[in-house]
Amino acid sequence: MGRFALHGAVCCALTLGLAGCTESFTVRELTAENISFTQQEYTSDVPLEVVVDFGDVDPSKLSVKYFWSVDDGTDTSSITGPVVNKSWTRKGQLWTVTVVASHNDKAGKEVTAQVEVVNGAPVIERLRIDPRPATRADTLVVEAEVTDPDGDPYEFFYTWYVDDELQDSLAGPSFDASAVTRGQKVRVEVEAFDGDDMSATSQVTTRVVNALPTAPTVEVRPNGLGGNLVCHVEVPSIDADGDDVNYVMSWERDGVGFVGSTTTWLGDTLPSGFIGWGETWVCRAYPSDGVAREFGDPGVYMYQMPLEPPAMVTVDAGTYTLGQPSTDVGYELGNAENEDEVEVTLSRGFEIMDAEVTMGSFNGFLGGDPLTISCPDCAASGVTWHQAAAYANALSADYNLEACYTCTEGQTGWSCDAPSDPYACEGFRLPTDAEWEIAARSGGDEGSLPDGGSLLVNGQYSCNTSESSEGTDLEDFALYCAGDVDAPQEVRSLASNTWGLFDMAGNVAEWVHDTHRPGLAGRQETDPVYDDGGEGRIVRGGSFQSFPYELRTCYGIARTASYQYPTIGFRLVRTLPED
Repeated sequence: MGRFALHGAVCCALTLGLAGCTESFTVRELTAENISFTQQEYTSDVPLEVVVDFGDVDPSKLSVKYFWSVDDGTDTSSITGPVVNKSWTRKGQLWTVTVVASHNDKAGKEVTAQVEVVNGAPVIERLRIDPRPATRADTLVVEAEVTDPDGDPYEFFYTWYVDDELQDSLAGPSFDASAVTRGQKVRVEVEAFDGDDMSATSQVTTRVVNALPTAPTVEVRPNGLGGNLVCHVEVPSIDADGDDVNYVMSWERDGVGFVGSTTTWLGDTLPSGFIGWGETWVCRAYPSDGVAREFGDPGVYMYQMPLEPPAMVTVDAGTYTLGQPSTDVGYELGNAENEDEVEVTLSRGFEIMDAEVTMGSFNGFLGGDPLTISCPDCAASGVTWHQAAAYANALSADYNLEACYTCTEGQTGWSCDAPSDPYACEGFRLPTDAEWEIAARSGGDEGSLPDGGSLLVNGQYSCNTSESSEGTDLEDFALYCAGDVDAPQEVRSLASNTWGLFDMAGNVAEWVHDTHRPGLAGRQETDPVYDDGGEGRIVRGGSFQSFPYELRTCYGIARTASYQYPTIGFRLVRTLPED
């Protein structure tokens, strides 16, 4: 604390055996030279401390008292030592301390001193610039962590430099690096000002390095049904440095890297021979600017291969005979001239499902669980024409094919508009009336039943087992009223026709595209289609409730397209792509 000096006489007698001695002195006068603070001025983050010089006097011999006061009237009576904790002090205060020293309860000597608590400078504890290093694609942002001993609010001033050249137009905490050249340094000086008279300054530097290209946008598309998969770069990468960008493609199948060969025809092409139904393929396009060893972030696209498409039977383009002779049994029970024989020509071939759409598949389209269906392999029934069209669109989407219908789903269900030329659409669709009949009779020009035969006399109304003119039991290839069932049965359960198509007679009747069937005078000879925009649509083939005459390949009847008939289902076709 300081030196203490004796002032006066000291007498002490020490003899062997004496108990002790007596020490006597007086405290000298104290002046301003005897008292000082440890600092000339204080800020509010530093405790006040006073020091008194008592000469050569041992402080332990003195009684020293400290009396503190402050000009703002704060009660300081609890402060009794030479130190004032910083929690007491605030900027602008004037502190006074009086020190009184005495010995043996004699009148003490005192001295007084004052000190002011002044404004403290803010302190920049941490200065950070992000990102570091930076690229020309970045916006640099500087952040400062500042403390002020007085708790004053502070503001920042920023000065930016590029390779030590002042950037006069910049005064904020951010810096667009797009105008900087790769390899240059960017420095920022930050001043924190407390609004009074104190500030702190610090600086930080970063370097602008090569910018990796951004991730491209890629897409995987199949090249036709069952064709190659092609990974296209739809939106190229952006290189902030203006470097040319190339791409390295990689494929992954079901989570395992693909190591086979691809081509660059129309993008990175994965040959169909490597692709299986139901697989998950991922294409990654890694961008490279030719400068950095590493690649930029890849563009990624996952493509889910659909399950194996439904079994289809191909029907070639050509000229076919529809209808039946007026002398055949059942003709008089049908629609007369609508069933007359006529030749039609299809300019394009088509594929037709070998069986009717099943309840399990259709229920999955509706959002249900096929496993909850009691007979998922039974023909779907109770299907409106509009639902069948919407299902066709959904199936087309699964295989990246053109949607043939314009459909909307409302509170009352699906509503679909048919294409004006169904033959021109290569997606899944309902067959035209002509396509259905050509397929049902396997392209033949004789007989009115799928087996190539005709009904026998008096058999057209019989729900007992009947034969065709070919000697075949109708029940061998058709589920009709003789089966005595009240619901559709599993598809492919009975014999197919010559072309391998099942249930072209019976099980469920099937929606087709056309709205009506004109007489001979109104028949079209090439690519016939009849659509007058009406609400009715033709159904073909008869159902499990039908009489034998309704099983004839030329028989059809109009039904309301928006109604769910328990005996009506459907199968789909698609026009073959042109060579």
